[in-house]
Formats: sequence, structure tokens, C-alpha cells
Amino acid sequence: MKQTYTQQEILLFIKTRFSSRHLDKKDEHGNERKLSERELLEEACWNGLIWETLPEICEWGNNRSLTLWAVSEADSFLDLLFGEFKERGEKAFSVNPYVFMQIQHFN
Repeated sequence: MKQTYTQQEILLFIKTRFSSRHLDKKDEHGNERKLSERELLEEACWNGLIWETLPEICEWGNNRSLTLWAVSEADSFLDLLFGEFKERGEKAFSVNPYVFMQIQHFN
């Protein structure tokens, strides 16, 4: 019997108002940080950006043990992989086009 588990993917697009609104562009000493918007957004995601800003999509019913396992970069977005386990589920159900297109069969 196949084991089921909960997994959620979130795509955060770069160069949007949402992505730049929550970025801390200065360090704890007030100095300007030399990181790109993509790097700042990724760091913010690892530091709990999704839990703080989008709590309504982080409600997973009775099981609230989902963990952010991976942040994958693409040209215009970051793919956040939440789940009970580190492995990615079935690629066919991914919202990341680079993932699900790998398994598409073309004529």
C-alpha cells in the first residue's frame, strides 16, 4: 500500500510588490546589504516570511508539522517546497513548470 503524506509548493515571483515589500535590505548594523532581490527573498523565506505574511495558506488542518525543505531558484520565481518529508512527491502534480515538464511525454 502506498504511503500518503502532505506536501505543498508555493511559487513566489521575483520583482513583484510582494517580494520587495518584505525584504530587509540592511543588516543589523544599518549597513546596506549587497544581496540581490532574489537572495534577499530566499533568505526571508528561510526566516519565516510565508508563515508571517500568508498564514491563511499555511493552515494544514490538524497536521501543522510541515517544514520548509527546499527553496529552488528559477528565472522569475522561487519554488518553496513544504512537507512532512524532505522528498518531492509526484512530479506530475508539481506547480513548478520546470519539474512537471520533465516527465511530460511529447509526440
